[in-house]
This record gives sequence, structure tokens and C-alpha cells, in this order.
Amino acid sequence: MPRLFASIFCALLALVLVAPAAAQDYVPGELVVRFKPSADAQARAETLAHRRAAVRSNLPLRNVALVRLQQGDSVRAAEAALERDHDVAWASPNYLYETLLTPNDPYFGDAWHLEKIAAPAAWDTTTGSPSVTVAVVDTGFEQTHADLAPNLWTNPAEVANGVDDDGNGKIDDLHGWNFVGNNANPEDDNGHGTHVGATVGARGDDGYGVPGVAWNVGLMPLKAANSQGLFASTSIIGAFAYACGEGARIVNGSFGGTVADDGVSAAINGCPGTLFVFAAGNSGANNDLAPRFPCAYDLANIICVAATDDFDVLASFSNYGAASVDLAAPGVDILSAYPPHDWAWAAGTSAAAPQVAGAAALLASHRPALTAVELRAALMNGVDKVAGLNGVVGVGGRLNVQKTLTAPTTPPVVYIPPPPPPPAAPPAPADTTPPTDPAVASTSHVTGQRSIDATVDVTWSGAFDFASGVDGFSFSWDGSGASVPDTTKDAEETANRLTSAPLAPGTYWFHIRTRDNAGNWSAGTHAGPFVIAPAALPQPQRCKVPNVRGKTLRVAAGTLRRAGCKLGPVKRVRSRARKGRIVAQRPPAGRSVGKGTPVVVTISRGRR
Repeated sequence: MPRLFASIFCALLALVLVAPAAAQDYVPGELVVRFKPSADAQARAETLAHRRAAVRSNLPLRNVALVRLQQGDSVRAAEAALERDHDVAWASPNYLYETLLTPNDPYFGDAWHLEKIAAPAAWDTTTGSPSVTVAVVDTGFEQTHADLAPNLWTNPAEVANGVDDDGNGKIDDLHGWNFVGNNANPEDDNGHGTHVGATVGARGDDGYGVPGVAWNVGLMPLKAANSQGLFASTSIIGAFAYACGEGARIVNGSFGGTVADDGVSAAINGCPGTLFVFAAGNSGANNDLAPRFPCAYDLANIICVAATDDFDVLASFSNYGAASVDLAAPGVDILSAYPPHDWAWAAGTSAAAPQVAGAAALLASHRPALTAVELRAALMNGVDKVAGLNGVVGVGGRLNVQKTLTAPTTPPVVYIPPPPPPPAAPPAPADTTPPTDPAVASTSHVTGQRSIDATVDVTWSGAFDFASGVDGFSFSWDGSGASVPDTTKDAEETANRLTSAPLAPGTYWFHIRTRDNAGNWSAGTHAGPFVIAPAALPQPQRCKVPNVRGKTLRVAAGTLRRAGCKLGPVKRVRSRARKGRIVAQRPPAGRSVGKGTPVVVTISRGRR
């Protein structure tokens, strides 16, 4: 087999031209429009006239046309306006797609991929059949290349006579069609299509060149990309419709883009009996997160292919995705035909996809009754499982042609790993602000007034902390008005009252301090002084405190006076008790106190 010479190396550089056109990923001044079936020719013309547009050509999809805009008109603005029109089903730019093959050193490697995918073992069962047609939608073929010419598809209903013999709208389409130049010569002016087509089905066992996966097959070249490897949506739609109309069992599309395209999707969906094999993409990205089209269309007759190296490791450039990429095939240093009349090594998912297309052709020749969906299932069920591909491509494996020939057609088991847990919330900023202390009051003693009641009741409320919340309190009793409790928590944040231990005669203060959940302590607050008088005061024990609860103030004052006590401070609270009735008293009823001792009462203000 001849090697590439230096003069051929320049031709190899053409394969590098895989980038989309500059900053624009669609054809300027063009839209693809599907009209609603209810819109007649006059309605369609009026709709377009309002947008300064006109039909350039009708596409091979029902009610779909390529529309030309006036020079300088915005494609996006016209798209949005047409989408709102009641006679339009959808409108889309004439998107551009890119080829997905990248060349490597032309003097390195050999056809290692055929052994890796067990093609030689499969050839013991079948080498294919010319009755199985594989359409290669690409940059065309070098039709006279000795590895391709024997398997070139021939239209049985067409002769070279300048007449459209089969009535398909294409004159003299003997061996496919050129959708870029709109002629019957799908010659390759880039090299990509020749490499892809020969990977599918270069003639084998003929003592020449490199065999494809399928030695015997009808290869239909459909040129939909220009010399720079860029595809317009309209060319792809036309090529898909042609392939379907001419009975292709398999279509290989080694190209891709990042935008969903209604027209391309409709063309695939309109051909359910054909299996479409697409390359996953060469950006090393997860297609589950950033979809790559046409692979990402959720259609049962699409199979999407990633690329691996000779160690069954996902190629560094290959896109992947357990939910959107189905299986892998070799895609590094793949040797195949390349113009003019030579061979080249190349890498890319463009080189992986045609191996799956070739395997599908062998399978279709061996089991001709299988549907497109069943072909897809057998290809996926017949893979060699690879640990490193589990959760990376749907079935976690790499193509095995021999296993595919006998693989079941039941729905394949796809493992989609669970999504990663959401990132932990960032830590809350440190709370360094102390809480606010509550307000404190006594329900048993009047500050500054003497009382022989040796136990003091206090209540508090209103402590708060906006950052982390109140966690509890520390408190203490002593004779100083400025003491601060320690930082040992004495009560939880739900506490709101306390009764002191019996206090010896003297003057006392209650101190309370608040803690928040970040560990900050307040400065503290104080209540007092509470003056506890000795029990042996020169005041005769002549008053046994009567029970005045439930009485009015007037009645209680008389009752206390007759008992030798007197009415002390009056507090008012909301209560279920009848308004104006006493609900609490201090000292309690029955206690013996000095004559004239004031009794503090709490009177009901009624319900709220």
C-alpha cells in the first residue's frame, strides 16, 4: 500500500478546516420555514411579502421552503416575526454544521481499529451485501478511488441521458447528488467524505488499500458540505430526504452543531425506517449538559457515537454523555482512503461514527428483517463493556461487530449516573454581634420599697439576636447594681421567669445576661433594688392577708383595710377573667404580715 508523500501532506491540511464560520453559524439572508397546511399559496406569499421575503426553493419536506430575505435584513428578527405569524408552523435560520474529523501524522499507525472492533471475526459470518445502502452525508466522495469505486451506489432507475428518469427531481443522479452545487456530481473537494465513506465500506479482500467495516455495501455519496467542510441546514435536509426516498437503510452523519434545528429534526423523524448514525462531537464536552445536534434529538432511529483510543480510553477530544451518547468506537489514528487516490490517518468522532454505520450495514445484510430501532438496539447490546466508559456513554461499551451480528434487539440497558450533589452552601458569615438583653420586671416587689417577703419573683421578655438567634441566659443576685453574671448558661432561651431563693434582710439586685447561638454574650442588664426587711420589725403582726382574688378594687380595698393591711400597687393584665376583677395578689392570702403592709394586686383588663 503506498504511503503519503510530502506533496500529499498539503491536501491533508484541508481536514483541519472544521471550525464554524466566523461569528455566524447560519447562512446570512436565509430562513427555513414550515407553513401550516391550512396556508395556501396566496397566504404564504402574503406572509413573506410582509417581511420583504420570498421563497427561494421548496425543500423535500411537506410545506417547508428555503426563504430569501432582503439584503441587510436581520435573520433573527425575521425568524421571530414569522414564528408569530398564524400561517407559519416554525421558522429557523439556515444553520451551518461542521465536520468532525481531524488529521494525524500520515506516517504513523495502521488499521488497528478493525481488530479492536472484532471486524475480522464478523467477516467470517458476513462481509455485507450491495443490496444494503449506506448514505454518507458529507463532503462527497472521490468516486474513482479504487477503494470506493467498486462499492459506489448506482441508482437503478436512472441513466445518463439528461432526463430525470425516476422522477425524483434530480437529473442523471446515477451515484448520489451534490446538494451544494445542485448537480449529479458529488465529488469530494475536501477529503473528509472520502475518509468517512471508505471507513464505512471500502472494498475488502481485493489486495488493495484498506478495507472498510463492510466489504460489500452500496455507498451513496450525498455531498451536503462545501470545500471548507461546512453544511447548510437546507443541504442536510435535502440529503436526508433523498437518502430516505432512495431506500438507504443507514445514513452516516459525521458532523454536528450546537443549535437545535426544526428542519433537520423533521427530516430524520420523517424517515423512521432508516438508522441515522451521528458523531458525538470533538470538543471534549458532556453532551448531557451542552447538547450536540443532530445527536441530541430524542428520536428512536438515531445512534450517537463517541471516540476511543487503542486502549479503550475515551479520546481526549471526544464528547460524551450517558444520556445522549449511546456507545463508543475507535476514533484515534484511523487509516482510510483519502484523495487523490491515497490513504490517511485521522482522528475524531467523524472516524468513529462510520465504523458503527459499517457494522449496521453488516447487521442489516445478515438480519435483513430488523427495523431501524432494532438495528440500533443490537449495536448497543453487542458492545464490549469497558469499565472506563460506564456512566460515560449510554451502554458503557465500545463497538464489537462480531457480537452485534447475534446481539438481542431488546431495548438496551442504559446506565445514567446520578447527578452530583449540589455544592455545599457557603458558610454563613461569622456572627460577632452580641444579642440584645430583655426587659426585666418583678411581679412580687416594688423596687426601692421595703418588703418582708424574702423571695423575689422576676420576669423578662424581648431578648433577640438577628444573626444566629438567642440560645439562653445566665443570671445572678447580689447587692451591687453593676455586677455581670458569668458565662455559664443557667436557663434555655424559652425561660422567662425566676423566683429567688429566700434572701436575708438587705438590698438586692437581679442581673441577667443573654447568649446567642454563635457564643456571643450580652453586656447584661439589671433589676432592683429589692429591699428585704427583717421579719422582727417593730410592726405588730396584726394583718392576716385576706384572699381578694375575684374581687373588684373597691371591695378588695375595704377587705384589706378591715384585715389590717392596705391596698398596694395595682397592675393590669389581659386575662380571661372578667374585666375589673383581681386575678393575683402578693403576699398571698393567709400570710401574716405587719399591720399596714401593702398588698400588690393584679387586675384583669379583660380579653384582647
